[in-house]
Amino acid sequence: MANFGVNHPIQVYQKLIHLNHNMIHMYQKLVHMYHLLVHKEGDMYQALFGNRVAEFCLLYIANYGQGHIRGIARTFGISPGQVRLQLERLESGGILVNQFAGRTKLFRINPRLAIKVELTALLEKTLALVSEEDNEKYFRERRRPRRTGKSL
Repeated sequence: MANFGVNHPIQVYQKLIHLNHNMIHMYQKLVHMYHLLVHKEGDMYQALFGNRVAEFCLLYIANYGQGHIRGIARTFGISPGQVRLQLERLESGGILVNQFAGRTKLFRINPRLAIKVELTALLEKTLALVSEEDNEKYFRERRRPRRTGKSL
């Protein structure tokens, strides 16, 4: 048995628990530092677009060509009210335009926007930097039904 400066088995067990807690704490610090490094670039985009919800809205619309409030909210797990406020803010700024498809209000990037090409290029570059896991989770939604009889 390893000697940790104690002789009684209960003392050894207590020392191991203490070491385990220290390791967990160090691991949590490392995870926190990793998240700070990873999200530093995300903070840049957040600062550019205004906030995280606006960033999600623009990325969704850039990926799918258009988007509606509930679809964006459901995809990112955000309240529809937050999404609506950001879409309306972007629309009032001339970045987005809307049109109705039945009762659904669809938003898309304003085709007359002076910087449409540059904004689209920036959003596409941002989408290209999204991790494969997040890409599958947020940006690969099925847009049409599966063919009858096609295997999964």
